[in-house]
This record gives sequence, structure tokens and C-alpha cells, in this order.
Amino acid sequence: GADLRRDGTIALNRAAERITGYARTDLTSAEAWWSTLHRADGTDARRLYDPPRTEPPPPAPAIVAITRKDGERRHVELTVCTLDDRHELW
Repeated sequence: GADLRRDGTIALNRAAERITGYARTDLTSAEAWWSTLHRADGTDARRLYDPPRTEPPPPAPAIVAITRKDGERRHVELTVCTLDDRHELW
């Protein structure tokens, strides 16, 4: 799955919808992503990936836990690719 991030907004692809159980209309902002999917332990993951960052995103993937819409906990791999100064692909 993937999501495109631009200036605090996000757009999920269909694979990300299947992985999370949420429709792209449910998760339209980075804030919604963190508060919805990372309810229990999002602070640690958010510190790595959310601006303002003092360093670029980690080059290696990170394994983080998410809570799907149906309540199931899953571990997913996050990798960030910076496209330009306003866009990231997760």
C-alpha cells in the first residue's frame, strides 16, 4: 500500500485501504492517520516520520503497529521516499 503526503494531507491507494480497513475518505490528513491507526503507540512512530524533522526520514524501513478499522492489530513496514520539498510517498 502507499499514501501520498502533501502539506499535511494524504491520499491512500487501494492497497493501503485493504491493509488498514479504512477508505481513503476516512484518512485524509496526517493527523487522522496517526490518531486513527496508531492509537496505542503512535508517538514513537510519529517522532520518526512526522515533520518537523531535524533529520531526513529513516532510510531503512521501520516496522510499526497499526489498528485496523475492525480493531485488528497489524504490524506494517513504513518506508518514506521524499519526492520534493512538499511531497512524500509512504
